[in-house]
Amino acid sequence: LIGQLAHMLVSALKNVLVDATNEEIKEIRTSYENMTGELLERDIQGDTMGTLKRVLVGLAQGRRSTATDSASDKVIADGEALYKAGMARVDDRTSGHLGGDGTDIQILHQLR
Repeated sequence: LIGQLAHMLVSALKNVLVDATNEEIKEIRTSYENMTGELLERDIQGDTMGTLKRVLVGLAQGRRSTATDSASDKVIADGEALYKAGMARVDDRTSGHLGGDGTDIQILHQLR
């Protein structure tokens, strides 16, 4: 039961942080600190690990770029070009060192 509850809470936190603006995240952080006496970022660091920890901590900082859609399109195009230039040709022996196991990509897709 505790594992399921923790998974549900992390999932809810992820959904809230992904959709929130930087200003809303600042309000969430302040409310959390006022209600618990703890820092949201510190609690996330203590309750998660790995890539999920890095993603949630990054989101909780509320310093997301407010770039326009055209800038986002450029980032996507740059990522695709990098993939074609390298990752598409990396074999299984080295792919784990480059996120080739797909976990980073899966998490980022889940956050969309």
